[in-house]
Amino acid sequence: MGSRDDFGVAPGGFWNWFRRCTAWPRSRPEDGLVFLREHLLYALLLGGVPLSLAALLPSLYYFFQHGWWGMAIVDVGLFGWALGLLIHRGWSYRTRALGTIVLPFALGTALIWIIGPISGGPLWLLSFSILTAILLGGRWTLFSFGLNAAVFLLYGWALTEGAEWTSGPGRLEPTEFAVLGANFIFLNLVTGLALLAVFQGLEAQGLRWGIGIPPPAIQPDSNPPTVEPAHWD
Repeated sequence: MGSRDDFGVAPGGFWNWFRRCTAWPRSRPEDGLVFLREHLLYALLLGGVPLSLAALLPSLYYFFQHGWWGMAIVDVGLFGWALGLLIHRGWSYRTRALGTIVLPFALGTALIWIIGPISGGPLWLLSFSILTAILLGGRWTLFSFGLNAAVFLLYGWALTEGAEWTSGPGRLEPTEFAVLGANFIFLNLVTGLALLAVFQGLEAQGLRWGIGIPPPAIQPDSNPPTVEPAHWD
């Protein structure tokens, strides 16, 4: 039986070539939560880049039909960025994680500001906070809440001021948008904090489920109990 890698796959010619062409995870099970997060990030990019290409082509056709050149530029640019995150091997995990969470935030913000809130924009912003909680956790998750709230507040302010760029096909009336924004922020906080609590719990436990930090070895007692020899009368 040959050796197997962290995914349980025996290495071969194509497999080794593929590993050299992508930002293969470098952490080990002993690294604990970093190991889980880095492999989740790699799986996300590995599956997301081909699927995003399949979604990019019809999206570009739709954007060109409606004259939304800004959305077309954003889509192409974000796809190139995601491809770079997958194949660039010189970046650290933190850099690639930050680069990954930028993708849903940028796409969600562009959809809301160009098309309107009745689009996929709020869903992409929600996934931004979810990915932040999974990949980075801690204060980064709270920062994502603030960014999402800022996007909604700025759009709501522009909507009440009658800004011309808020007249996209997905536009809502200010009152309707206020209801949508309040529900979004509530859902954003609930899902983000729940995931943050889960990963903090995993970190506190040290991931002792076979993929994390092994429990410390039991140290021998420096003063073992002595057993008195039996006396036979």
